[in-house]
Amino acid sequence: MNMATKETKTANQTSEVIEPVVAEPKTESESTGWTVSVNNSTAYCGIGAGGVQFANGKAEITSKRMADWFMEHDGYTVIPKK
Repeated sequence: MNMATKETKTANQTSEVIEPVVAEPKTESESTGWTVSVNNSTAYCGIGAGGVQFANGKAEITSKRMADWFMEHDGYTVIPKK
């Protein structure tokens, strides 16, 4: 039986450039969170899109992706927090 062998290299042995994957630091202008309000339903309590939990028509979120989603859809007001 002929088994193929796989060659492995360490970072020091390879000629490829390896860049570390590090999250970009937030800038002063970027929001650290958002308050999402349900328009015309200030008493709404429940789970909305993306699993966002609303209480009395409001939700506190930290995901930019979810903030963008709520901004793109009618029926919500999104206010950035600093």
